[in-house]
Amino acid sequence: SNCLVSYYPFNGNANDSTTNGNNGIVSGATLSTDRNGNLNSAYSFNGLGAYIEIPDNNLFNGPEFTIGFWARTNDGPSSSGGGVNVNPAMLTKVPTAGYPPPGGFYFYEIGGSPNLSLGTIGGTLVYGTNVTFTDGNWHFMVLTYKDNDSIIYFVDNQLAYSITGANISRNTDPIRLGTSNSSHWKSFNGDIDDLKMFSCKLSAAEVANLYNGGTASINNIEEKQIFIYPTLANEYITIELLSNAGNSKLEMFDILGKKVLETTIRNSTRIVNTSNLPSNLYFVRIDNKNCGKIIVNH
Repeated sequence: SNCLVSYYPFNGNANDSTTNGNNGIVSGATLSTDRNGNLNSAYSFNGLGAYIEIPDNNLFNGPEFTIGFWARTNDGPSSSGGGVNVNPAMLTKVPTAGYPPPGGFYFYEIGGSPNLSLGTIGGTLVYGTNVTFTDGNWHFMVLTYKDNDSIIYFVDNQLAYSITGANISRNTDPIRLGTSNSSHWKSFNGDIDDLKMFSCKLSAAEVANLYNGGTASINNIEEKQIFIYPTLANEYITIELLSNAGNSKLEMFDILGKKVLETTIRNSTRIVNTSNLPSNLYFVRIDNKNCGKIIVNH
């Protein structure tokens, strides 16, 4: 799918890595270590009001969309009975009105599980899960949606809930990570990483690709062994392997984990033609080891 409209890898900042430039605004959140052990590659929220705000954009309000992110909490389970300032909101797109909201969606923790609630035209839907979120581990949450079709919630690549026929009420409020516009919700104490938003409803197979193959880490290759440039490419990228003693396999994958290119690096250097690739973010893998990311922008 080529419907990625925003991607926030949180590598040193809260900027959108796509060409759409929907950059996040950081308020109190601090850079932290991501789930792959990379420093300054996720954001930490202190549970005391820290947040990142992404301004509303028409790209987020079409007839279908997908939103997915990784999160890890530092807290134990909050009360399953709910209430004002009881359950922490991880990510929301809701008005300032109290609970239940007149529209939008919100991911939150309640009773130790990652829940999803939606403001729909017919009322509020609450999706509960049996996943233990308060275990100190990273978890992957995805909402896929299409008007007059279906709403599906995945947690850790498992179907948590689905319903057909319900339509989400739209709003012009910003997306917030770590807190909510609504004072009903408690602030989140934990880390969030790799937020991705699509203007289409991803299939279960595409969600699985995000969960299993939509990440890359530079930890598997020593920093001085490889150079990839430019990282913002148009027609070509150059890859140099300083310690290459023979042929190496080069692969490139799109944001959904689909392989878009495979070739061979000979004699330590390879110039790769990227002119036929759509403008997007790509992961580079050499000899089955993840080694970096590039953005193709035509």
